[in-house]
Amino acid sequence: MKVALVHNPSAGKSDSSTGDLISLLARAGHQAVSVDLCDDLVGHPKIQGVDLVAVAGGDGTVRKVALQFAHRPQLLTLLPIGTANNVAKSLGIAGKPEEVIAHWNKARRTGIDLGLVQGPWGRRLFLEGIGLGLVGRSIAIIEEIDELSSREFKDPEDKLQRDLAVFLALAHELPTTRIGCQIDGQDRTNDFLLLEILNIRHAGPRIELASRARPDDGQLNVVMVTAHDRPELKEALKKVFTDFQHRHLLRSQIARTARLELTCGELRIDDEVVLDSGKIQQISKDRPVVVEISIQPGALQMLLPHTQSLDAPDLSEKT
Repeated sequence: MKVALVHNPSAGKSDSSTGDLISLLARAGHQAVSVDLCDDLVGHPKIQGVDLVAVAGGDGTVRKVALQFAHRPQLLTLLPIGTANNVAKSLGIAGKPEEVIAHWNKARRTGIDLGLVQGPWGRRLFLEGIGLGLVGRSIAIIEEIDELSSREFKDPEDKLQRDLAVFLALAHELPTTRIGCQIDGQDRTNDFLLLEILNIRHAGPRIELASRARPDDGQLNVVMVTAHDRPELKEALKKVFTDFQHRHLLRSQIARTARLELTCGELRIDDEVVLDSGKIQQISKDRPVVVEISIQPGALQMLLPHTQSLDAPDLSEKT
């Protein structure tokens, strides 16, 4: 195949340089070219005529590339070399780059869903999910810690453990947020500790929030944790803290649409906090800020392992 490699060498702790990855592709029989990560990959001359765009990086790199190819025929795949690799893990892509490349000949083309969120900023696509409460607050705190600290984590697993510790600590103390919420037209307004509307299973430091989420089923998965559910959330996070493979975390329900009405809180799209209480108050003028979420089935074309990895595990979850 003719392959365009988009590599973020600063992702995770990969020992592979761009040259190393190009060599791996060549040894596997592919014609490969390297393309710098940029905001106009669709029109990049090196992309034209290739059979496959291979994205080597973490979740941030994957999002930046993938969303540019929404509703386009270009085939994408991933070489996960980031820290959490939530997207790759949810798509069943795992292993060292040479192992992933070796399985391309048995892979399949699959249409992957994207989410669409509309708010004060206009329309925006998302790959992972949106949310309010614990996940967004934790991400904001972790980013502040990273800016202040000069410590580098040699092992990505150590960083994930640190991040999960922040999640667990906040689960004990974080106040709930009143959120007007309609899921497929049904009123679910409540005081939420966590509200996540997900396209994939994982969020944050590789936490599997929605075990039944499938990014190819034309559905979103909604995870709601109220003040009443705080003890259950704390116990679930403790289990993940001791075993990252722990799966049966929280209850979820499928949906195609959601409507949120916000008067405070932090709204996260993928890993970016786009609204906080200050911004909401500036925009709202004594009225709730309305956010509409929907799904766009099969908006992204991807080459995925020929396995049942996208199928929901049989965990007998409640809905």
